[in-house]
Amino acid sequence: MSARRRHADCSCIAIFISGGATTATGRYWPWIIAGPPFAAAGYGLLSTIDPSTSSSKLIGYQILAGFGIGLSFQNILLSVQAEFHDRQHLLAQAVGTSNFFQLTGAAIGIGIVNTVRPRRLRTGLSS
Repeated sequence: MSARRRHADCSCIAIFISGGATTATGRYWPWIIAGPPFAAAGYGLLSTIDPSTSSSKLIGYQILAGFGIGLSFQNILLSVQAEFHDRQHLLAQAVGTSNFFQLTGAAIGIGIVNTVRPRRLRTGLSS
């Protein structure tokens, strides 16, 4: 299974867990708060990998990062919809703005990673 697929699968599982718990309890904020620390820990650990890192550790780091993203990603949209449920005329703008900033943040993050990673790779290969 590819790394991208493993990350996506974990995100989907976490979305199902947080969605089910949100439906059962009616509370979405705990998942929005719980997701980023998991994601930060997973991505932080992924930044420490080297050629000697075992596959099991790599898979665990990817699972942790994907799980963290999945816990909160969809609940952001749910919270915007809940906040604007009584102002239907603003709902489309609110959801659109939320999606815009989520996707813009992802695009900027990818740009930063794709700038930093080759530099780290070059210095790591030369030493």
